[in-house]
Amino acid sequence: MQLPTKYSSGCRSVDRLLGGGFESGAVTQLYGEAGSGKTNLCLQAAVKCAKAGRSVIFIDSEGFSPERFLQIASACCSSTNEDAGREEGREEGREEGREEGREEGREEGREKGGGVENVEEAARRIIIYEPHSFEQQTSCINEIETVVKEKRGEESRVALVVLDSATLFYRLELDDERSIYLRRVLANQIMQLLEIARKHDLAVLITNQVYFDVGNGNLRPAGGYSLEHLSKVIVQLEKAVEGRGKRRATLRKHRSMPEDTSCEFFITGSGVKDSQELK
Repeated sequence: MQLPTKYSSGCRSVDRLLGGGFESGAVTQLYGEAGSGKTNLCLQAAVKCAKAGRSVIFIDSEGFSPERFLQIASACCSSTNEDAGREEGREEGREEGREEGREEGREEGREKGGGVENVEEAARRIIIYEPHSFEQQTSCINEIETVVKEKRGEESRVALVVLDSATLFYRLELDDERSIYLRRVLANQIMQLLEIARKHDLAVLITNQVYFDVGNGNLRPAGGYSLEHLSKVIVQLEKAVEGRGKRRATLRKHRSMPEDTSCEFFITGSGVKDSQELK
């Protein structure tokens, strides 16, 4: 029996909530109102995966933001290299008994970290699709397995597929006459993603919009019960009342972690951070 691979969100509190990160072989659903952090988490997970040398397929129905990607990727590259440089500096400082060694390590990390080359390397590993209709979204999903097979023997094999948002076009095109058909197509899309995740041992991350359920007075994820059933991990994201940029993630469904547990994180200019990372 093989345990699933966990891919980091780039935020320690979120990773702890998920038991280590986003699982391979499963579809993880992030749902929440606009501005709750769904896209930021997707972008950061994609960058972390690309920085680890893997490829990412990113289907963005809402319009990919190169500016936000650059902010998150630059911060991720900077922190990765600065940490490495700092550790080298510590070792030099221990060997030579000099504080200068530690400081040199910090400076070297800063110089390496913000390099455009590192960001470009990460960007080259992220394959972006931007569908403009529900039918185009289906076509993009149909192409995924071909790309995965093409990269299967490479070091930069596909490890993560992101669909942001799964339900935008579904909701835009939803009407009384086509509702059953559209719901069936949406379920087929997610089922196909789940099959790809299992077959190729990769992680799938989807985002979902919400609607207000008049019956129980709560926000509910769109797409119906089929989407809920096919998502093996479901996380609700919310804006926290207190604290600028503060968000809350609550685990609503998971195969091995306790449900209805939550954590807090912050949306910053450089990405998604927990409180300890802001200090």
